[in-house]
Amino acid sequence: MSFFLIYNMLFAQKDRVIYIDNLSSEALKYSFASNYTSASFYIYYIGYETKKKRDSIEQFQMKKREKLASLGTIVFFPAIPPTGTNFLATHPPEILSSLEGIVTITLKDYREHKFKNTNPRNTYIIVPHKETGKYLKWRVMEEASK
Repeated sequence: MSFFLIYNMLFAQKDRVIYIDNLSSEALKYSFASNYTSASFYIYYIGYETKKKRDSIEQFQMKKREKLASLGTIVFFPAIPPTGTNFLATHPPEILSSLEGIVTITLKDYREHKFKNTNPRNTYIIVPHKETGKYLKWRVMEEASK
């Protein structure tokens, strides 16, 4: 076996393909351009699924910040920690007629494990297209968590 083959087997990263079958999930916020030329997918971290949870965490952080400020401490942390990861697609999706042969991870799996052994530069999100029964495969860029 060659050195390059062994290196690729050990260190090559696989594409990250997230299949989102339920666009109404509380763990997700998304938007599509009207003509499907771009899309945005915001996946909430575990614990931040609902607005109620995010608001309660923000209130806790604000009280903590106010208490530290009242003690004369300079506060450098934001009012709320990052709540999720944003994925942007700046080009139209590939249209697939089936998912056969495509290895995907679920939204739940992504949220629980983040799949650090996959290549974030080759990240795709696949969603069902209600009107046609086909699938939209978006190549996405991962923005910094916020």
